Amino acid sequence: MDQTLPAETQAANAVTRVRYVSHGDSVRMEFASGVTLQFPRAFIPELSGADEASLKAVRVVALGEAIAWSNLGVSIEVAPLLTTIFRARVAAALRPQRARRPKALGGASNAPVKTRKRP
Repeated sequence: MDQTLPAETQAANAVTRVRYVSHGDSVRMEFASGVTLQFPRAFIPELSGADEASLKAVRVVALGEAIAWSNLGVSIEVAPLLTTIFRARVAAALRPQRARRPKALGGASNAPVKTRKRP
């Protein structure tokens, strides 16, 4: 279900529209500010095991400060959810990447690196 909150009840940081996106197994929220955020359903553990029809029944509640799946008994406040999402993204971005050795010319990735000794 796709639901839009009436304009007169919207704060700038309020969720105005929410929907479940089945092909990405994700939730998409649109805010009064114009920002759109789509995130994996896995960020909401209470939704694990829910079928697609139940997930599509998401609604905006509490004047845009929460989203809810009444049929599943799940209500999620947006502010703590955003903290969880962005904390995970920042942590992933800060995680050291495994150093990769550049491929040698000609595509041989295991070729020894030639060094030249200086006199």
